[in-house]
Amino acid sequence: MIKKQLIVIGVMSFFWIASALAYYENYPPYKFNQASYKQLDIEPITEADYPEFIRKNYDKSLLPQVYRFDIDGNGLQDFIVLLQIGLNTLLRGTDIYLQKKEGGYQKISFEGSGNGIEDFMDINRDGKYELIVTGMCSGKQHNYFTYSIYEFKDYKLVNADLKFKKFPKFIWITYKPNDKDTTYLTKEERARHVEEKNRSIKYEVIK
Repeated sequence: MIKKQLIVIGVMSFFWIASALAYYENYPPYKFNQASYKQLDIEPITEADYPEFIRKNYDKSLLPQVYRFDIDGNGLQDFIVLLQIGLNTLLRGTDIYLQKKEGGYQKISFEGSGNGIEDFMDINRDGKYELIVTGMCSGKQHNYFTYSIYEFKDYKLVNADLKFKKFPKFIWITYKPNDKDTTYLTKEERARHVEEKNRSIKYEVIK
């Protein structure tokens, strides 16, 4: 599985060895001895192949990576745009353009920790791709990487944590590798964070 190295220094401050990849091999959403999920393995398209609406709406300073793939399985080509946000090498934006059969696109936008094309996975190997959205959560004493699973349904992202065993996951960022879901957060704290993540997903119709 393609991963990204992470070094944690201090309790509240982090210095990152960052790349264009998703995930952190020291704090994964799966057990260290678990087989990796089936990831979407495609290359970005060249700027010459960008559709006009993407060419017009993205500044080159955002260092966009654009991918083309039928991600929701409706037989039409969709576009995935990964964006660097400011100088923070950890925070990334993802814009997904789902092409509609009646014309136009549904734009889905969200920010996350280290977003990458590897976040799109066929987790249950049923031929349909899900999306793992990575976030960060600060508890009273510790900080966590958070992982939630979303499905594509009716041109939207629908939280599917309850359909998959042991999700959502909250992995304590420690000084050593960790793959264990924390017990330090209450059910209410976990639910509140997931709901905030759900509400942060934005939608827009693109004609």
